[in-house]
Amino acid sequence: MKRKHAAAICVIVVITVGVIYILLPTPLNFSDLSWEVEVGDTFKFDISAWGESYGGSFTPTQVLPLNDTSITVSVTFLPTFDAVNNADTFSSEIIFRNKINCTFTNGTALDEWINTIFCEIISGCILPTGAWSSIDSLFPDDTPSWEPGEDAIATILYDTWFFIEYKLYGSIDDTRGWSGDISLSTGAPYVIVWYYAHGPYEPLTIQLTRTE
Repeated sequence: MKRKHAAAICVIVVITVGVIYILLPTPLNFSDLSWEVEVGDTFKFDISAWGESYGGSFTPTQVLPLNDTSITVSVTFLPTFDAVNNADTFSSEIIFRNKINCTFTNGTALDEWINTIFCEIISGCILPTGAWSSIDSLFPDDTPSWEPGEDAIATILYDTWFFIEYKLYGSIDDTRGWSGDISLSTGAPYVIVWYYAHGPYEPLTIQLTRTE
């Protein structure tokens, strides 16, 4: 009887350990992260702008004159990966770190408000390569439709590109955000879209399309 009782305990222990092992999440592999983009790299983006918004934080008179212009972007900084181990640290250390400066292609400086936006959205779309599946696993596929006072990130790993989206929710009729399509080989964006939706109007939208 004692031998059977001991055997039963062993079986229970083995089964319990096995269940715990199965339930453990697969470790995320950040050791393969690397920058293909380099400090000193430059990109050119053509700008398209359209939409309506009245009474909010941004107006057509600010946004629409950007249509049919272009900017030159220089990479000035690339963060390390030492502190990256989850969604929060990837967001704070990689996505939301400023990595660039930019001017109009003719050399004219951008107004401060749009320079701030461009630095934010372009920097957010310059990502490290080498661990796309691990990055994608950090975030959901979709952002919530509306979460007042909150922000959210979503990502989707496609066969030939990586999609990232960021939303910042204000009141029920005031939302802004950006999204980018990113090269899997270089980690550099080739299309970025920023928008501001206020009230019942068509969102103010700026699209950056990389040409160089």
